[in-house]
Amino acid sequence: MTRLTTILIMIARLLGVAQILTGFAFWFGWMRNTSPHFGMGSLLVLVVWIIALIGLFALPKRGVALVTLFWGGMVLWFGMAQTTFLLGSAHWVIRVAHLLVGLSMLGLAESIAKAVKTHAAVRAAVGVLLLASLAAPIHAQERQCNDAAAQQCMTVYAASNPF
Repeated sequence: MTRLTTILIMIARLLGVAQILTGFAFWFGWMRNTSPHFGMGSLLVLVVWIIALIGLFALPKRGVALVTLFWGGMVLWFGMAQTTFLLGSAHWVIRVAHLLVGLSMLGLAESIAKAVKTHAAVRAAVGVLLLASLAAPIHAQERQCNDAAAQQCMTVYAASNPF
């Protein structure tokens, strides 16, 4: 699960950088064809949706994963529909909003990927500690306490803590 999440977040980062570069190239008029930007954007949203689905099923709290699924749909819709908003000289506002919405989607994907990796590491550590505590021998012996000769006390010796 963590390996898949690592691969997916690296793909999302790569696609995010490519999206920023092609978006600025289109914005400044260096690139006329927007098909690569549309295709990579759709692929980026698909990768982020997969990361969100992993988080939805792997994490105990599902709020961020659900928001990311919704936000990915909003990014996809906004990217496809932005050419119809504020046409003319004020269209730069829509372009900046599109950039910010896309960057925020990448931030959500990063937070889910980090949470999935942390959650998996904690679960593995708890499992190791549980196995170590079950495997450690516990010896109990009875002996006389020094302060009261007539009273017996129990002393438990456990293996030393490996951490």
